Amino acid sequence: MKPKKIGFLGLFGQQNLGNECTLQAILFNARKHIPDVKIHCICTDPGDTSSRHNIPAFPIAHRFADGFNSRKEWESHGFLRRSLRKVFVQIPMELLHWGKAIRILKGTEMLAMPGTGFLSDYATRPFSWPYFIFKWSLIAKLCGCKLLFVSV
Repeated sequence: MKPKKIGFLGLFGQQNLGNECTLQAILFNARKHIPDVKIHCICTDPGDTSSRHNIPAFPIAHRFADGFNSRKEWESHGFLRRSLRKVFVQIPMELLHWGKAIRILKGTEMLAMPGTGFLSDYATRPFSWPYFIFKWSLIAKLCGCKLLFVSV
């Protein structure tokens, strides 16, 4: 029997003590109860999460990937330039990220989303946290993953 593959999605790698402790506890318990489990994480800072917890980690959205230019850099530019950037850069990048997300979840048996910020609407825009939850939930279902929303 091949080892089970589980993914965790959350606001990890942001130096939030509560979120980091939640991930550490989840990893500990997953490894304790399923010793041969393969774990990966989908988060906002995959570099930090991967090095801190020694697991493969992937960006929750293309804008959290290494080397992606910050939106703040573009906020000072005019309306036309921002609009063109959305049409010709952000939308195609998002479509590419959907493809990457499908590859990440392919073969994953379960995607768990621990309650790190799920009920918070602080600084939330329509295409941020609510969109990420929708996007990854839909992709998980398309890939045949069990989807768990975990309250911690």
